[in-house]
Amino acid sequence: MLKGLYIARTNDYTIPADVMNILNSKMLDVCEIDGLGRPSADLYTTELVGADASVYSGQTVKSRQITLSVKPRNDLERMKLYRLLGYGQKKRLFFENDAGIYWIDGYVKSATYAAKPAQRAEIEIPIFCPYPWFRSLRAHEVSAPYGTSFSARQAGDIRAGIVAYAEMAAGGKLRTFELSDNVGNAVSYRSSIYYQHVGTKGYIRLVDTTPGAHGFITTKAIQDITLTNDWVTVPPDEEGITITATFNTSETPNGKFVWYDTWGGI
Repeated sequence: MLKGLYIARTNDYTIPADVMNILNSKMLDVCEIDGLGRPSADLYTTELVGADASVYSGQTVKSRQITLSVKPRNDLERMKLYRLLGYGQKKRLFFENDAGIYWIDGYVKSATYAAKPAQRAEIEIPIFCPYPWFRSLRAHEVSAPYGTSFSARQAGDIRAGIVAYAEMAAGGKLRTFELSDNVGNAVSYRSSIYYQHVGTKGYIRLVDTTPGAHGFITTKAIQDITLTNDWVTVPPDEEGITITATFNTSETPNGKFVWYDTWGGI
């Protein structure tokens, strides 16, 4: 049963204390929320010549749409709702149910309604989510020096991306790093020029391997990324995976590796 819906900024990985629970809000009544289950996948098949059959070759889910149906208490609250869900602003939606709290990012497409005299209008708010999967609020986090291996598991049903960080000193330089797993996948970064960390000592994001939502040390780093077979991710099974991280410095930097239980629906 859905207990909470919170709308926050995309740099929030916990529910901010000042964000209201939309389901218990005094500004509106939530009539319905559609799009929280597993979305329909696009199937790829090939028809067999001379037979009433086809060959299955794969399937993908490119995005998700979550639609909120709400009734603002009055016109002033409706205008506040517009401000909360502005166009072109990526928002993070936190959903709380009996199993836990999960989040997903999306963009508001519209907020349409038909005005009816002396009646409260119901507003339809479709939210487009380019990365269609839900992630758990609590992250898995492993600290391990580069050059060593660690085990990764998750409780979800969709393969989860890993965000790899390295602790770098101010002015620290980097030319290569690599993440690899025990089933033959690897993500490598090799550049002809050094990346130099500007700022105070701290953990710097090197790569985010989340399928369809990748991130890199710089916006141009993608041109220096090489894949072997596929992205290194945490599979949705009990066996998990063993991951090795390497880094090309004379020292052995500390590494931090973060991933989330990832679900097809909540």
